[in-house]
Amino acid sequence: MGISDRFRSPGIDPTAVIGRRIIAWLLDNLFMAIVVLLVHRGDVAFNSDDGLSINPSVIWTVTVLMVLNHVALTMTTGFSVGKAVTGLRVVRRIDGGLPGFRGAASRTLPWVIPVPFIPIIEAGMMLASRGHRRLGDRLAGTVVVDRGWIGDNPFIFLDTKKIQATGWKPRLTI
Repeated sequence: MGISDRFRSPGIDPTAVIGRRIIAWLLDNLFMAIVVLLVHRGDVAFNSDDGLSINPSVIWTVTVLMVLNHVALTMTTGFSVGKAVTGLRVVRRIDGGLPGFRGAASRTLPWVIPVPFIPIIEAGMMLASRGHRRLGDRLAGTVVVDRGWIGDNPFIFLDTKKIQATGWKPRLTI
């Protein structure tokens, strides 16, 4: 029995990748921090009359990096830099395909809301929800699965009787 056969065994949850998701998030942030430090070479903050201030160009750099990594890369490949390193992929919940622009942008939306406790809410939702879906996944209609499930349909969370009654057939992409 190979590793891909083990992942596809009955009873295995393809979304049970919480530890790797957290590592991927940390790697994504580390990647952005390294790029910011290389681009701005220590000119990240400066002293002003009001105290320490952040260079406005740093905010633009982080915004561009976040859009490129979390939206553009995810919509075209299904993963960010961190997810690629940890072997994860973002797929649409309904058919297992790439999330597209709407899905990738919706997944990123909670991270750009300036609320300090969003990471705590997101982590709690991943731990407690069926399918280990955070708020961004719910908005986008996506799940995060192991790369071994690429092209397969994560139908474990859908009402298959309703789907069969409609005659809808999933589109599997490889």
